Amino acid sequence: VLAVEFHCRMALGSIYRRGGQAAQAAAMFARAAEASGAMGVSAEAAKREGMGQGDALIGRCHAMDACGGALLAAGQVDAAERMVDSTLDYAKALGETVAWCVDSCHGRSAVCNEIKGSKAVSQGDWRSAEQHYGKMLEAADALPDGWEMGDGGSEDIGTAGLTKASIRTDALTMLAYSCEALKNVDKAKLLFAEALGMAVGAQDERRESDVRNGLGTLLSKTEDVEAAQDHLERALALGKKLAHASVVAAATGNLGKILMIQGRNKEAVEYFREAYSLRKAGNDYRGACAQAINLGGSLYLVNNDRAETEKYYQEALDLADERGLVEMQMHALRSLINHLFEK
Repeated sequence: VLAVEFHCRMALGSIYRRGGQAAQAAAMFARAAEASGAMGVSAEAAKREGMGQGDALIGRCHAMDACGGALLAAGQVDAAERMVDSTLDYAKALGETVAWCVDSCHGRSAVCNEIKGSKAVSQGDWRSAEQHYGKMLEAADALPDGWEMGDGGSEDIGTAGLTKASIRTDALTMLAYSCEALKNVDKAKLLFAEALGMAVGAQDERRESDVRNGLGTLLSKTEDVEAAQDHLERALALGKKLAHASVVAAATGNLGKILMIQGRNKEAVEYFREAYSLRKAGNDYRGACAQAINLGGSLYLVNNDRAETEKYYQEALDLADERGLVEMQMHALRSLINHLFEK
């Protein structure tokens, strides 16, 4: 009876998962794990007694692993992380028989930490972000070379097509951004360089464009303008080739800053104008605020047009207020006050 229940719940969970009902799938896989657990002995006892090939034990690994993936797809990251940790402990106790499950857990752990890192970044907590991205890198390093997400991943949470190389590249890139935000510029450069080497080596042009944009932006702040411009132009070219909208918008704005450094202010205005339009079109509100401020400032330098400059500063402030972007509110307000005070 328990065996029938297990197989039925696994089948139903798979149906729910394919139908986009991740929460229901997770609940069904959890019940399947309970049923398989009731059929056998503990993982520790199984290993001690040489029962590692037991169908019930291996089935439980499948169910727990599937549950962790479904919880991730449902956006229940904390619950997913707890399930992944439990599954990893269980699989390790069974040994080589379920090595695939150990690898899957490391992959899912990396995704959990990437999501948590991104949340920390959105809250401006770069220290916590650094810790999560460090754990993400550790999980990637624990994976065997050539590993790929076994269930195909999920488009909804960005795990479709994940590999060890892609996870490691993303972890290095985000660690670099974290180090940059925490003023550890030298370490950030090394991390960006390693991430770039991995992306180029894997012929992953999308990630290469992301890394080149980040590295170019960092180098522009360290006065290595020529190298910065080279990376940003390559990032922009790749972004356009791949229709990678976020990189096109970011690299366009960052090249505008390079042009400002070079004294090519009129050209910079057009880059900032395009970047502002792209950010708004992509509903990137934080980016749109930053580009509106850049555009306003560059217009004042070129045309000495106070009214137009004030217009863009005010647009940035209104957008930041509307979206609750505290950091951008302060930036826009400071720019607007300074501009009005100069009158």
